[in-house]
Amino acid sequence: MSNKKSSDERQRFVDNICRKYNKELVSYARKKVFLMRGKDNVTEAEDVVQNTYVRLLKYLPDRAKIKNEKAYVFSILHNELYNCMNNSRVDYISESDEDYPDSLDLDEYVINKISAERVGFLISHLDYNLRAPMVLKYGYDLRVEEIASQLGIDEKTVYYRLQKARKIIAEELNEIK
Repeated sequence: MSNKKSSDERQRFVDNICRKYNKELVSYARKKVFLMRGKDNVTEAEDVVQNTYVRLLKYLPDRAKIKNEKAYVFSILHNELYNCMNNSRVDYISESDEDYPDSLDLDEYVINKISAERVGFLISHLDYNLRAPMVLKYGYDLRVEEIASQLGIDEKTVYYRLQKARKIIAEELNEIK
């Protein structure tokens, strides 16, 4: 009987998470899938989000141990995206691929993809105090108030660190060109 009760509690928790964060999770997954594949694949993004819910349902620890449910759920989603990226086959583009319009500027597309990867690399090499707000802001689409709460710092400090990190990255990108 206690297994049934535990299972029902897990299901209610996952249903609640789904109601609260589904839109944000799908949006984040779509962005990441686009960066991985170079095209928007809603179905794949939704599949990754569903895998996140299944993982939550299957391996949910004691809820008292979860300090921030949103961060916890997004970390699982991030892991699922990583698994998706590493376990998928290479998507070769045929000459008759309908997803790319005739007016596609391939040079611009490649430059933008390289720039996005370069920015990610630069962010990953920032000091933790600058990297953490950048990852939470641009990686998880959190608002400044949420970032301040997550990191236990003042909102003005978050604004300052984001501004400083953007300045460092802009300077690095200008040196590369």
